[in-house]
Amino acid sequence: MIKILVVDDDKAICKHLLKYLGEQLGHQVFGVTNPLEALAVIEKEAPHLVLLDVFMKELNGLELLRQIKTKYGNTIKVIMITVAGDTDELKARELGADDFIRKPFEREYLRDVAMEKIQEALGYRRKNKPAEKDIPVILVVDDEEETVNEIKFFLNRVIECKVDTAENGNKAFALIEKKNYDLMFLDIKMPGLSGIDLMRKVKKVKPLPDTFVITGYADGDVVQQVQEEGAISYLPKPIYLESFKNMVKDILTKKNKYFEKGS
Repeated sequence: MIKILVVDDDKAICKHLLKYLGEQLGHQVFGVTNPLEALAVIEKEAPHLVLLDVFMKELNGLELLRQIKTKYGNTIKVIMITVAGDTDELKARELGADDFIRKPFEREYLRDVAMEKIQEALGYRRKNKPAEKDIPVILVVDDEEETVNEIKFFLNRVIECKVDTAENGNKAFALIEKKNYDLMFLDIKMPGLSGIDLMRKVKKVKPLPDTFVITGYADGDVVQQVQEEGAISYLPKPIYLESFKNMVKDILTKKNKYFEKGS
């Protein structure tokens, strides 16, 4: 598992990054608001990546960067957290900074630009891509756009896969008729064709993909019903992505189709 240390004396920013990197992306994260403690944490936890603020009261981030790179070289990647127009970027580059992310963080920037930089620093580029036939094809069906985007974004960041989406059961059925899916994440309550009705309709024409039901109504009757219809299990909302990742890994490993990016 990837380990990431966040060093920022702004407690709110530190907490925000830890929550996003840990709960949303499933990494093992550590936070330090006193930069004087950072080297001890690095020594103990051996993180793959440090997100390091430039301006801190107890110790300047550039000095801490120098110490990290002097002791650990390129074995630990360091991304500096800066504000727009920061004049210390050149110095940070000279000291070995691997990249920069800007604060304050807007949701879209953190999701897209910042995470791309983090993945790049961690080397999330496979040297040998799996064969086309081995790349899993996954369908996400939910009428909540935020849930669909969250799952699709997470899958595309973490594993080699192809992800299709549908906002209702009828569109999902049309996709399933044309394509064989390795895995499906399916909301129960949707306008029109419900998740359970979709499973029933699919089974009349072809085998049901390995299916995890997504629901905010995870009582005993619901769980029993979806399992009777052929679902493997269910995911309660809100989705905890570390557990989600483990579910995906278990299923795709059995199919010999689990390839983590960066592996």
